[in-house]
Amino acid sequence: MSSNWRNLTSTLLDQVVKTMGVTATYSPQTGDDYEVDGIFDRPFEQIEAGQDNSHESTAPTFGVNEADMEATPEEGDSLTIDGDEFTVFKVQPDGQGHYTLLLHEAD
Repeated sequence: MSSNWRNLTSTLLDQVVKTMGVTATYSPQTGDDYEVDGIFDRPFEQIEAGQDNSHESTAPTFGVNEADMEATPEEGDSLTIDGDEFTVFKVQPDGQGHYTLLLHEAD
């Protein structure tokens, strides 16, 4: 059952990436850069830090199929999307063959 579920989720993710995905340049800390397709999201966040004090930011993420990666992503790797550079600060595998990469915008 689990391998069938993994195949179904992989097929679904492939279709989502084909429909809504972007191509990014992935730069591992060791090894060569390569292109990978995934789902980029940069939602707005407003962080409340007390009365009348808040901070506005974004929380960029890149969702990618594990099979599309040439190596396991690691914290500190870089990603370039549409000319914007990001650093991977957290890798979240979902156990179904997909990673969500939490990103910081590079300075």
